[in-house]
Amino acid sequence: MELLEFDASHWMKWAAPGAGILAAGLALACGLLVSRRRGCAAAMPPQRDPAPVAPGGPERRKTIRRGGTAVAVLISDAEGKAPPHQGWVLDRSTVGLRLAASQPATVGATLGLRPCDAAPGVAWIQVEVTNSHKSENGWEVGCRFLQTPPWDLLLLFG
Repeated sequence: MELLEFDASHWMKWAAPGAGILAAGLALACGLLVSRRRGCAAAMPPQRDPAPVAPGGPERRKTIRRGGTAVAVLISDAEGKAPPHQGWVLDRSTVGLRLAASQPATVGATLGLRPCDAAPGVAWIQVEVTNSHKSENGWEVGCRFLQTPPWDLLLLFG
């Protein structure tokens, strides 16, 4: 009962809980501010099963393509100067990515990609568009890296 009665002479009882509540509120506010600045929406891309490959059929890929959790990316021009729009990495390999995007891309164009949750100093990765076609909820864009990124950077794409 003593804690419920506020007495100014016992301010030290209230200092530690007050500082904790203040710190938690500031951390929450900063987290919300940073997540809004990155320009990535929270909506997930539509899930799609990969195209089936006939048993014994020809596989033209030189490297293994793997799925996994969709990773939100920002898509811009080659230098990352144009206002970016959001996309999602649907599958990836060491030579390229397949993206779900809200806008079409021109085959042969060079784009800049950057994971939404990458640190501010992470550079834009340049890719060449190899194919682009309409899908149920937007566009699917196939890309190949112009230069294979270092392993630690490649991991940011899933």
